[in-house]
Amino acid sequence: MAVDISRSHHMDKATTRRVVEKIAASLRESLHFDYRWQGDRLTFERIGVNGYIDIADHRVRVYVKRGFLLPVSESWIRQQVEEALDEYIMNGEA
Repeated sequence: MAVDISRSHHMDKATTRRVVEKIAASLRESLHFDYRWQGDRLTFERIGVNGYIDIADHRVRVYVKRGFLLPVSESWIRQQVEEALDEYIMNGEA
């Protein structure tokens, strides 16, 4: 089961990277994962969940794959991701 969400934006790449760090920190609180950058992709992982956040010109994509060991629903994960994206991307918070 996976969640795959994209949002468009009008930020430059450096600002987008700072915003994605905030998104990762927000999701880290709810999903308790470790993350690292690999180029323009922030990857994250913990037992039961893994995924990435890609940054591109004018688009951010979040992909989260939930394993069977994570005791939360896909809809809960989708809600967490959408709230973080809306808070930081749609509101333009850097």
